[in-house]
Amino acid sequence: MENQTRLSEYLRVLQHLGYSHPSTRSNSAHRDRKTDEEIRILDTLAVALTSGTRGEVIATSFNKREPVTLLLAKNTPCDATDREAVQELVKRITSPQTQNFENVLPFLFVHCKVNMMNRISKLLKALKEFRSDLQTILGIHGPFSSLAEEFPGSEEYRAWKYGQRVPSFSEMLHDLLEDIQETARTLNIENPGQPSVDLFVILSATLSMLQSSRLLRLRSTTEPSVELLHDRINYVCQYSQGVDSLIVYAKHYFPNGIPCLWLEAPADSAETIFKLKSGYKIIIERAFHRTLFPDNVQELLHRQFPYKHKWKKSVVIKTRVHAEIQLVLYLSKAYFPLDPQRPHPIGTSKRSCMCCALWIREYNEQFSTYWMTSGSHGKAYPAWALPGVDSVDKRVREEVENQVIAAAKSIHLFPQSPRSDEFRSRNTGMAVEPASIGQLIEKIVRWRSGSS
Repeated sequence: MENQTRLSEYLRVLQHLGYSHPSTRSNSAHRDRKTDEEIRILDTLAVALTSGTRGEVIATSFNKREPVTLLLAKNTPCDATDREAVQELVKRITSPQTQNFENVLPFLFVHCKVNMMNRISKLLKALKEFRSDLQTILGIHGPFSSLAEEFPGSEEYRAWKYGQRVPSFSEMLHDLLEDIQETARTLNIENPGQPSVDLFVILSATLSMLQSSRLLRLRSTTEPSVELLHDRINYVCQYSQGVDSLIVYAKHYFPNGIPCLWLEAPADSAETIFKLKSGYKIIIERAFHRTLFPDNVQELLHRQFPYKHKWKKSVVIKTRVHAEIQLVLYLSKAYFPLDPQRPHPIGTSKRSCMCCALWIREYNEQFSTYWMTSGSHGKAYPAWALPGVDSVDKRVREEVENQVIAAAKSIHLFPQSPRSDEFRSRNTGMAVEPASIGQLIEKIVRWRSGSS
């Protein structure tokens, strides 16, 4: 219990400071084609089963022993609704009548309503930020190529929007942003009927054009507002492009359905409920193993990190083993020994937290495995439970303590030191093929003309 309490205290400090594990890149560049495809499919499965309930994160992986089984785990306890949802999703994506994501949207609108609305809301905020920076971004982006090069696959859209006239790049970009914004605001997922399905298809089509644009492809790694918009587009398009890929994959590999199994947390983990009462000054000093702080430490902390909330003197924590760790523990027993040269993909509905990323890395090193998720957002969660693998848990506790020290140094309480560049989280969304945009754009024409 002492180890879990101290870890949760450290994580609480890091969370309160808004600190995340420093990093630079996702692992997408290091995946082979088969691993990349499987991670994307597993991520989409997890997203399509996530309702958006607070604290809910779902992880998925395949147990490839015959018969192949889809394994699922949650940060929160699963219930009958979760079991029914996965059966319904599998039924829809493998049905002979299902042609594309449109056929799955009625299910998604009901089960994933909260999460979808949240992603669309964040998309609108990203659009607003992008448009406020647009003049600066356009100044950096020029000179402009032809519209066909700037917006691949936009021929039908341009023909519908402008006829024979050739607009400027700025005009088309402005119109495309307006169409995306109008459609996103009009879409009402609360009403999961055909009009909502059509509007989401329109939104997906226009987002795909913007997603594939030369501007976003070239500037998404250099301009913060472009990167944010690119990520938000990817998140929304998981429900269209991602589901389309999932349908193709499921029908190819699982034409008769997918056996599924929900997991529970291991019995020897540190899942428990307890109260944290230490002040953050004491916790940070504990990481240094001696009292080192100047008298004005609180002034420095407040100056460097404007807190959204005051530090509470005591807080009740309910720890739980995170979903991706549950899968690693279960499948490692099933497959042991594993091929350390072959990645073993795990899909998640949300990027892995700091501790999950650290724990999986250390587990791989100690047990010669190669578990891989699609990335980490690097954030700290005080309710993260030690999974119960002592040698791995110890290394994670040590690394988190090091991060508390790094956080203290980063706010100039102590001399700056070099920082690790691992575990950066960036969404690695799926770019749509230009040919598929033409099929979707017909929806725009019918909708704008008022026909059904």
